[in-house]
Amino acid sequence: MLNDDDNVRTTSNNNMISNSSNVLSVFLAHIKQVLSTMPPVTRFTLYAPIIIFIIDNILLQVLHLGFRFSYWSYLDFDNSVLKFQIFRFILYPFSKSSLLELFIIPLWLIPEMYKLEQRQGSIKFLWILLTVFTVLPGIAFVFIMKILTTDWFNPINNRVHIEFSCHGMTGWVVGLLFWTYFTEDESEQHDRMIAGAIRIPRKYWPVFVFVFFVFLVPGIPILLNISASIMALLYVKDKLGFLIPSDEKFSEYEGKAWLRFLTSASNYVSIDTAGISGYLPLFMPSQNAATTSSTTTYSNSTTTSNNAERFPGQGVRLGS
Repeated sequence: MLNDDDNVRTTSNNNMISNSSNVLSVFLAHIKQVLSTMPPVTRFTLYAPIIIFIIDNILLQVLHLGFRFSYWSYLDFDNSVLKFQIFRFILYPFSKSSLLELFIIPLWLIPEMYKLEQRQGSIKFLWILLTVFTVLPGIAFVFIMKILTTDWFNPINNRVHIEFSCHGMTGWVVGLLFWTYFTEDESEQHDRMIAGAIRIPRKYWPVFVFVFFVFLVPGIPILLNISASIMALLYVKDKLGFLIPSDEKFSEYEGKAWLRFLTSASNYVSIDTAGISGYLPLFMPSQNAATTSSTTTYSNSTTTSNNAERFPGQGVRLGS
């Protein structure tokens, strides 16, 4: 027979298991909700690198094929400029070299992309992403690195050429974060949390992210991140406005048949509806999850549930 201590211990273990199960179910439901409401450009950015990495490192390895997408997508001077493979200036963000990049970078990138795509509209955000934060930083990186790595003091025939290249989405992370930092007003300024425990003041957040990718993520090109942050500043200061069509022009593009694959995608954000929502969706725990916490908080749970029915946007934002 079980004594009182054994009964208490068993009850405690059951409560811990139940609480852990509730937390996991809430987290999974939140992830499902985020994925179901994600606009198309952000969704493509999340899925494309994963698919490419699996094809390059698993499928093509099993089939013993010599083709690698990563070989045709990294950015360097010889292939991109001398061999005129200009497609590399667009594809280099999708090249991944490690699982570390594959899983860490989206944690920083997706919230910023989600917010900016909702504010700008899908097609306008895609244009800005490709021109201001992809092609321009890539061009700056390639030519500046070529200048820095060329031995200018020796004759042309005796010069030592140092090879360099870049890949990945860290330039997007830094550039989009600086864009957000320069454009948010005081009412939108919030401190950031790391793992829900470490608070980083908002004014230090861009510097923290920049330093994080320089020292904690190996193989990240510092110059690309610097170029992306400078492009963000120039764009906010309206120095690159000549590269961005007007909203009326983007509205005209939305009616084009050749863009139907994008404009008809789920959760597409048109120019007319852009700016209504700029943050990841809130998750509202179900009534069952609320009532399993404790019988002593029944009145509070009931009040929260009633408020949720009147205002469905009330909830807890994870990771803010």
